Amino acid sequence: MINWNRIKIVATAGPASESYATLKKMINKGLDIVRINFSHGTYEEYKKTILLVRRIEKEIKRPIGILADMPGPKLRVRGIVKSIPVKEGSIVIITKDTPKANNEFNIAYPIILKVLKPGDNIFISDGKYIIKVVSKTKKTVTCKVIDGQGEIKKGAGLNFPEVDLPIPAITSEDFRHMTFACANGVDFIGLSFIKDAGDLKKVRAHLKIIKAKPFLISKIERRAAIANLKEIVDSTDGVMVARGDLGVELPIEQVNILQKEIIKMCNSLGKPVITATQMLESMIENPSPTRAEVSDVANAIFDGTDAIMLSGETAIGKYPLKAVEMMYKIAKTVEPKIDRSKNIDYLEKDNLLDIISKNVVRISEVYGVKGIVVPTESGKTARMVSRYRPNARIVALASTERVQRQLVLPFGIYPCRIPKHVNSAVVFKLTDEFIKKSGLFKKGDKLIIAAGALHKKGNVSDFIKIMTVA
Repeated sequence: MINWNRIKIVATAGPASESYATLKKMINKGLDIVRINFSHGTYEEYKKTILLVRRIEKEIKRPIGILADMPGPKLRVRGIVKSIPVKEGSIVIITKDTPKANNEFNIAYPIILKVLKPGDNIFISDGKYIIKVVSKTKKTVTCKVIDGQGEIKKGAGLNFPEVDLPIPAITSEDFRHMTFACANGVDFIGLSFIKDAGDLKKVRAHLKIIKAKPFLISKIERRAAIANLKEIVDSTDGVMVARGDLGVELPIEQVNILQKEIIKMCNSLGKPVITATQMLESMIENPSPTRAEVSDVANAIFDGTDAIMLSGETAIGKYPLKAVEMMYKIAKTVEPKIDRSKNIDYLEKDNLLDIISKNVVRISEVYGVKGIVVPTESGKTARMVSRYRPNARIVALASTERVQRQLVLPFGIYPCRIPKHVNSAVVFKLTDEFIKKSGLFKKGDKLIIAAGALHKKGNVSDFIKIMTVA
């Protein structure tokens, strides 16, 4: 059987990694999904990266996912020519108008000034500077620096952790980006600053209009998202634990606890989850990570994450290839040590898909199965089996390129293609042909086939077949 990742690796394309040669080396070293950050770059640059990934995918004959990450509302320091020097006790003014004094700046959403009140804290540059609102007028909010010394630069990010912001999580620019991304064949859409299921409903309405079906990844990075976590996970296709903004919106010491809770919920519902932000941050400048970073990646895997992500390490770092190699090494070393005896019982009463997926894995463990083969229309059956983290490889047989690429994300799944089928009898015939011709299995290997009835919505499994390769 060929080698593939069980824990999937996501890496961000950027100036350090967007060339054909570097991208191909990263993919050959274990990269599964290429992330394109729509906060930076142009449509021409995005399209170039998409075409390069598809070229490489064709050359290596392995599906590679593409994640288009939406910027969301850009809350940044604007309107200043030079940076604003500050120290503890300095006064900084946010204005609706064009800044005039050297301690003033404005923001893209002046409506936020209306809801700010004395005592509210504002974090700048991921908490490097903290300013507190002391007073306000109709056009200005006066703040005092309570922590941090240095220079507040143009474009610095802003967080308002104590305020329910009166702005949409999904902007008109995001919808425009989504339309472009879907027209160019991306597989996953990352949604920034999601706060509730209503945000996802708006996105799905837009996707219906443009007739696109990307896999939606909701980024959990706001206080409101934590409060509405269950409804978001129920409504989304997948989740990203975006620890950067989450560690600013909430006390940083809570982030690891929240990470475990988010991953646990995603596992229980069969929703793939990506753990992201600063995983190997020091490798932006150094060829090796710190021991703490290696432990961080390992702990995310033990928590149950499906994928681990690199951001600046591969986008702007000096060692993008080494960063991917390190992620691969950590995942390959840690994954076999996952304690599968502690798998949570996700079974829901009278839910056929839960019953089938759980027992497929139970049988595979007792019977010493080498592979779980899952013909699938939507990918749901394969994802439900994946959540139990079986020792056996999960080979998903998708009938469309879209579903095949989207199945690159969940733990342990190797997505392959079979022709489009019209009924269950054809599915089984195509599956048997695949097993014989694929070269993935050898004579004597024990396999389980878990298949779904095509007439049932959501690709609900209702068939298990146990076989030995002849």
